[in-house]
Amino acid sequence: MGVTNMSALLAAIKTVFLAAKVTTGIDYIKKGVLPIIPVFPVIALLPELETILEYHSGGRYIIQRDISLEVYEKGFKSNIVNERLKDFVDKIVTICQTQNTLGANKWGSTTLDSTWENESYETPMETENQIIQVAILPMSFTSEETLPSNRIISQTVTETNQSDLIDEIYNKIVTYINGTDNAYDLTKVKQIYKKEIPPMPVYPSITIVGRGVNRERKLTGEDMPVHNIEIAVWTKLLDKEIMLDKNLELIDTLKDAVQFNFMWSGKCYDSYIDSIEYERLDISKIGMVYASRMSLKCEGRENIYA
Repeated sequence: MGVTNMSALLAAIKTVFLAAKVTTGIDYIKKGVLPIIPVFPVIALLPELETILEYHSGGRYIIQRDISLEVYEKGFKSNIVNERLKDFVDKIVTICQTQNTLGANKWGSTTLDSTWENESYETPMETENQIIQVAILPMSFTSEETLPSNRIISQTVTETNQSDLIDEIYNKIVTYINGTDNAYDLTKVKQIYKKEIPPMPVYPSITIVGRGVNRERKLTGEDMPVHNIEIAVWTKLLDKEIMLDKNLELIDTLKDAVQFNFMWSGKCYDSYIDSIEYERLDISKIGMVYASRMSLKCEGRENIYA
């Protein structure tokens, strides 16, 4: 099938490795950041990036999701810890290779294909006279998705600057937050800002920020500005899977809402999501947060002779 979202993909990967824990020797697999004192050895599954590779007819598009699979081990001697890590990674790669032979059933039917790069090893950390080391295996999963049906089409497109376009996006998302439009449920969002995240936000939060304009003349007498707009979801970062799940659920709903309203009441000819970047941040005065940043490209209209 190969149709999924980041949350379902992480859950499917976790299920595969839980089923293989006798083979790998790793009992503890976790989505998101680890607790301060985890059970070793442990696998952490962390979302990194979604990139839309290409659009097809019928509203279909191909998307690549990148995750970081991190393996942690602890022991008294660095060389022994490193050898165990290499053994864990070898077994994990073998499982990945087996998954790629399962056709439509690979990774719980969530992906069309998967690839991985060579692992890297972080510098060992010393704690309580023991060594902790991590091996990082970058992985990529390709899936197919479909744009929301019956997307809103405007009959005319008006000249709009970036500030007015952000206002339109903001006002529409607010209707999903306060429930006046129940097409997309964003009622769990506590605050939305048309600026960078403030020093004392209320979580979960959404921010909408302009990231510049690219101009390419395409129409007679008009510029076709491409407005770069970042829409981000912010949630508190704790070592509980539900905290990551909340962030992923909100950004996925927001993605559908943005794709549905692609002309933004005639403020642009078209808009499309370029990528979603998943970050784990420690920000001064805010603390630890999950931040999912959506890069939205909006093709607008400007009269160059005005």
